[in-house]
Amino acid sequence: MKKEKGEMCSKILEKQKKVASLESDISSLTQTLELIQQERVGLSAKHSQKRAYYSKAAEDMSAKLQHQQEWFRTEKICRELKEQELVKDKINGQKSEAEGMALSFCVIVLHFQILIFPVPH
Repeated sequence: MKKEKGEMCSKILEKQKKVASLESDISSLTQTLELIQQERVGLSAKHSQKRAYYSKAAEDMSAKLQHQQEWFRTEKICRELKEQELVKDKINGQKSEAEGMALSFCVIVLHFQILIFPVPH
């Protein structure tokens, strides 16, 4: 009977050790899971910040490109008008008031654009 009692106590102690070990494992895994979740939240926040930053940068670059394209179009039109006036000047030998106004208009538009939207260097 003592032998059986000893074996039972030994089995109980063995199972108690196993339970204690499993509880320790659960505690470690719970802490690890919490750390992983905290890291996930932090990475998600960083990702959101970077997404917002790069979206803003893309919008800014798009706006600058659009402005430069508009400036280029205006510059091209003015250059063409100026070339036409030079050709007419050579043909006519003199400048008419209307042609001078077209050139003046281009100069005014370009100055206005430069004041409002400076060309980035």
